Amino acid sequence: MDSFSFHRFFGETNRWEVPIGQRWALGDLLAYVDGLGADVLSLQTIHVADKSASAMSELRDELGRMGVECIYSWGHRNGLENGRSPEKLADALAAVRAASELGCRTVRVVCGDQDSWSRDRAVRGLQISQLRAPLADIGREAERLGLVVAVENHADRPVADVVDLVAGVGSAHVGICLDVGNAVRVGDDPVEAVEAASPWIVMTHLRDLSTAGAPHGDPAGWWPCVALGEGDLDIPGILGALQRAPRCDDWVVEVSNVWPRTSELAVLDASLAYLRAWLAARA
Repeated sequence: MDSFSFHRFFGETNRWEVPIGQRWALGDLLAYVDGLGADVLSLQTIHVADKSASAMSELRDELGRMGVECIYSWGHRNGLENGRSPEKLADALAAVRAASELGCRTVRVVCGDQDSWSRDRAVRGLQISQLRAPLADIGREAERLGLVVAVENHADRPVADVVDLVAGVGSAHVGICLDVGNAVRVGDDPVEAVEAASPWIVMTHLRDLSTAGAPHGDPAGWWPCVALGEGDLDIPGILGALQRAPRCDDWVVEVSNVWPRTSELAVLDASLAYLRAWLAARA
């Protein structure tokens, strides 16, 4: 699961959400994950308030006690700002080093967000050209530390563009975090997107969406999230394609923009149950 699922619990809402009264700190999140029996926690850097050496050492020990693998997730909200920000590159490199201190195998990064989206291929092509050098720098640092960087399609560009970007870097230490919901938001077919990106996918974000009335082609609109198997995405087809991806070892459930009067906890629990049942049936 991804800690971004609980951004409202950490006091963050987007324009489609309303605040909730409950507030979590990192310890509350870890207690919840410990009770789930989850294998992997994708932990957003914004949810780690204390990044001192002692605090990170304690966090590594706690995750080890829980038996939970950590993916350190950097870039909230607009990541590398499409390669325009040396400060963001420096912060990303620091996150790679922190991920190593936590004992992670993978660090997820983003290059932009839905506000970066453009239908203009020339604009997106310029963004990719600006991103190759900083992403190569991140890849070299990851290689030095024995990590893999997973670049997410963050509703900023089609999956084909992410493949172009990652393949152009040409490093085994730079792959893709394929977010199936974000693929749909920019107009991709999620099964086709997984198949096209398959050689580069090292992790995935899984969610289901209710697409009736959704603003197709507008990733900045409201795309309500529902439990896996309860929406309009071809979840069995997506999971089957992910199983065929040779490097996709980490399947992470992520929840955002749930329907009113529905909780992230309920959607996440139902999604994990669906995923476990699907995998068990194919074991």
